[in-house]
Amino acid sequence: VLLLFRELHIMLTGFVSAMRAMLWASFMLVMLVTLWSIIAVEVLHPINMRIAETGYYDDCERCKRAFSSVQASNLTFLQQVIAGDSWGKVSLPIIEQEPATAILLFAVLITVNLGLLNLILTVIVDVAHSAREEDELRKIAEKSREFDAAKTKLLRLCEELDEDGSGELSFDELMAGMETNPRFSATMALLDISPEDMHIMFGMLDEDNSGAVTYKEFVEQLHKLKSQDTHTMLIFIRGFLKDVREKVIQHLSVTRDEVCVNTNELLKDVKKVLYGGALPLESSLQVSIDGARGLRTEDSTGASDPYCICEIPGKPDAKCTT
Repeated sequence: VLLLFRELHIMLTGFVSAMRAMLWASFMLVMLVTLWSIIAVEVLHPINMRIAETGYYDDCERCKRAFSSVQASNLTFLQQVIAGDSWGKVSLPIIEQEPATAILLFAVLITVNLGLLNLILTVIVDVAHSAREEDELRKIAEKSREFDAAKTKLLRLCEELDEDGSGELSFDELMAGMETNPRFSATMALLDISPEDMHIMFGMLDEDNSGAVTYKEFVEQLHKLKSQDTHTMLIFIRGFLKDVREKVIQHLSVTRDEVCVNTNELLKDVKKVLYGGALPLESSLQVSIDGARGLRTEDSTGASDPYCICEIPGKPDAKCTT
């Protein structure tokens, strides 16, 4: 019944788990207060009796015996430090009478109130947090048991879809199952998987591109789609991006080959336009000189026939041989 009211179940579980911590905390609190009470009987009680003899406690019957015994000191510290009541009735008169006793009284306040009580609170909160984590683990275990029960049914469905008995499911078998098997199509509908989405899902499952997936692989992926925090749409986006990546790589490879072929053909066309298909890119040109004037009769060596140098405009690197 408590499992139907999750918040109540968490609170009761946390309280029961914290009971052990609270029992040990109470034991430590009593021990610490008793230790201070023993010191208070020896140090504070004589001072308190001197104050009582002056008639300061005439309107407070218990004040003069506040530290008369260990038990009385425990009650006094419980009232003043833990409950926070009547600090000024006994402690302040003692401090005014003997200022050095402030060290003892403040030590009790710091170790018990600020130290041990806060430590106890921290432990109780930690225990309650652990109880909540145990509740989360219980929920995970319940989901795991539910999946184990559903896994058996899904495996049976996969056996029904496996027409060739190969132990694997092909894309055609899955599509046929969605059309002819009402239980399988209903399961896919619960997962928001339509026949149009099956192609992307199968491509995501078939990571090795073998064209088939095993029963276990298919069932495990269905469980992830249903139970993980990632939405089904993100799963399909992942599969869609994988498909797009493969197609882009394929198209880039084809485009690269086409560019290489087209470039080679373009170079051939350029050669035909420039040289009519008769001359290669590197060629020679023979020039015959019919006449010339003012030629030098000798070169720097002092002996040579008259010669001339031919230049081609726009071709400074062209070589000329006479």
